[in-house]
Amino acid sequence: MGWKTFYSINEGMFKTLYDQNQSWGELMALKMTISGVDHYGAGVLSTSPTFYLQSPKIKITYGLMVNKAKVRYKIYVFADPYTESYVEIGIIGYKNGAMCEDEHGYEFHGAIIHIRNTGGTMNFQQYDMDIEIDGNMLKLKIDDVDLGTFRLDAVPVSFTVACRVANVVSGNRTGVAVTEVVGEYYDMVEDMMAQVMSMMNIMMWIMIAVAVISVIVSLFRRRKKEGGG
Repeated sequence: MGWKTFYSINEGMFKTLYDQNQSWGELMALKMTISGVDHYGAGVLSTSPTFYLQSPKIKITYGLMVNKAKVRYKIYVFADPYTESYVEIGIIGYKNGAMCEDEHGYEFHGAIIHIRNTGGTMNFQQYDMDIEIDGNMLKLKIDDVDLGTFRLDAVPVSFTVACRVANVVSGNRTGVAVTEVVGEYYDMVEDMMAQVMSMMNIMMWIMIAVAVISVIVSLFRRRKKEGGG
């Protein structure tokens, strides 16, 4: 309660981009056939290392009084048969057009994922990444594994999904893609109002219960008095 969605993109939207041969910012729209089912996303696919590629900038909405937001990615990492590689995926925060930096001067924050496909068909691995923004603090997890907390030099006002192929140790194509991105912000005022309404609801039932007990006691006394007369 108190969390509201400010951004959402899913496989249906990525399918539209793929069908129209369009990219999502610098990320290419991709179709991935996994166990006979087609999935759609956006990311990078390469036989060699790439630079960081980014989605369009996504504006972050914050509630009143607090700058708290959270973002979730659904991710697929994949590799051709007999391919070993490393890919990276994460977030880049922006402050008025410039990239936010942490105390060590880094702008990208995310996960390095190793994939080693020893089979004869393309291999896919699925992950969920959770990103928490609390003021200028950034906390990341992937599949509930803590990736660290970072202090940025400003509160991010927008962000991009960023990814790259970091290294192809051997083999052919490898890549990483998001199939869903959801951003939510914390509305403290709504949460406070919900708590107040919940307390009022509880108090109302308590008052009704007290009133009913009072009536029962009153009737009991009245009947006792009438019986004694």
